Amino acid sequence: MRKTVNRALFALAALFTTTMGAATEPVSVNSPAGQGFAVTHNTICYVILPEHVHLGTTELSLSAGSPPVRGAGRVFQSFLPSMDLSVAVVTGGLTERCRTRFEDLPRDIVDLISLGGETSFVTVSGAGQIERVQGHIDLITYEMMEIEIADEGDRLFGGRSGGIVTAGGEPVGMIIEAITDRRARALRMDAIVARLDRLLANRGEAPPAPADRTEADTTIGLFGKAGDIAACSAGPVRPEASCWAMRDGAHPLLVAPDDLPLQIELRLEGGTQSIRRVEMRAVRAPGSTVPRSVIVERRAGSPDRPSWLSFGRADMTPFGELTLAHGAGLRTGALRITIVDSWQAGKAVRLDSIAVR
Repeated sequence: MRKTVNRALFALAALFTTTMGAATEPVSVNSPAGQGFAVTHNTICYVILPEHVHLGTTELSLSAGSPPVRGAGRVFQSFLPSMDLSVAVVTGGLTERCRTRFEDLPRDIVDLISLGGETSFVTVSGAGQIERVQGHIDLITYEMMEIEIADEGDRLFGGRSGGIVTAGGEPVGMIIEAITDRRARALRMDAIVARLDRLLANRGEAPPAPADRTEADTTIGLFGKAGDIAACSAGPVRPEASCWAMRDGAHPLLVAPDDLPLQIELRLEGGTQSIRRVEMRAVRAPGSTVPRSVIVERRAGSPDRPSWLSFGRADMTPFGELTLAHGAGLRTGALRITIVDSWQAGKAVRLDSIAVR
């Protein structure tokens, strides 16, 4: 029975053939364990995949095809037992292929699916080969679909759980289980998106603290061209956790959640400089959370009559890492950093370091 199910999941991987409206990128996960698909949201590349595909590990080896490219991922949120679904942050070369915007995924697929309706299933092998199969919808529930393979000669094989289901050129689901060697169960895309909307909108469960970053190995302070903190819009939750304590490397900044948005005005070392990159780091620790949306502006005009121009906006990852780059390099003598919100509401927001390159 187990071999039949494994074969079932592999063949189901070919189950999609239409061109995906959102150009959703299929991704091989820990080949030959399974599949996922890549999306981008506020400059972070994520892979969405079934939880059972990475069961027992949060570190992922990822690859995509046409042409082949590799990357790595780290799972920060799983939804079992309520849903066989996980989300990972992607690093490496695969981020260049992360073009589908999360907000472009369908929020309601009622008009895209119907009993007997045609679907396609697409996956990518660890070697980068794209595989497609046709199917039709045999059962629809609130969160699930069941799909039957259309061609009598096709079968489902292992390692394809997590493949994308499309209908009418749009991604409408993700395979999570082979029921037989010709039939598979899929999570509906609108159900997946509803869960992730809650997470990305800061209403979901907090991601766990990463095991490889601890208080002991945290670097605190200002680095690179960051010279001094000229202003900070809020006081700390404790006297020893101020903006200036963070500047001096004595203690990470901790501000109350009600003090967001928080603005930090940063003077550059040596006056006007050409800057290409701003990096921020934070460590998740008990009782605190890390920033999420961050806006960086550069000062134009004189210090007495400044105007602030955009340098960029990005999300810090749930693991407390943000790099905001501007390839051309821009000249300025000061930056204004605004922390808009955090990954978990109701907790003190922590910041360990700011670097300007």
